Amino acid sequence: MAKHYYEGVLFPDFDSLITKPSASPSNCSEGISKHRRQIEQFHNINFLRGLLTPSGSYRPIRLAAVKDIVPTSLVAFTKSSQTKSKDSIVHFFEYDHVIERFWKCPRRYLQMLKRHKVVIGPDFSVNCSLPTEINEWNLFLNRSLSYIMSSIGITVIPNLSVCPVKLYDRVFDCLEPGGIYAVSNVQAFGDYFSRHEWYKFVHEAIRLLHPQSLIIYGNRMPVAGVKTYYFENENIKKLRNGRK
Repeated sequence: MAKHYYEGVLFPDFDSLITKPSASPSNCSEGISKHRRQIEQFHNINFLRGLLTPSGSYRPIRLAAVKDIVPTSLVAFTKSSQTKSKDSIVHFFEYDHVIERFWKCPRRYLQMLKRHKVVIGPDFSVNCSLPTEINEWNLFLNRSLSYIMSSIGITVIPNLSVCPVKLYDRVFDCLEPGGIYAVSNVQAFGDYFSRHEWYKFVHEAIRLLHPQSLIIYGNRMPVAGVKTYYFENENIKKLRNGRK
């Protein structure tokens, strides 16, 4: 397998990983059982091995800023293989059980996503009703899948997962400022508390990241101090138009 270096760390060639399974290192292949290989495949260790530190933990996942993009249309991940226009930006603002298929088998979808010019990072749920451990895991899924896509040449707009205050650092750390970011407000439209928490999060994102612009998916909730692009929730649009 071809290898390259990023910030002094040895990484595998991700293009080779999406075309054929990665072989175990020769010096330890005899000691790794079939069961262990199945576990590694289930947790996508082949894709994320380059992020492992010598101690066995993951390094912080850095995402570069994406600039000078003017979004004109979005297409959901589940419909991206059917759309004829490759200019639409692919988004993951869908139910967790729907986009989980990407995490379970990224090799199956990476080539399809690569045909699109731009993709918004995944959006596994993060909110106050979930235990901290689940929120942290979902943030890891969002960031690691974004990293995998960017590593094979896909332009990835970082998705800002609206989260409780204690997890702000997990969302904003390692994001390069000055780019275009995406955020959903679908869960913020139900009550005053949700809207208040959403605005508090977005204002903190503007303060820390100084975004060039924001893609807001869901409902039109005005945000001052930054250029915004609004895209309506597709399910609400269907209900409004009377379609199932």
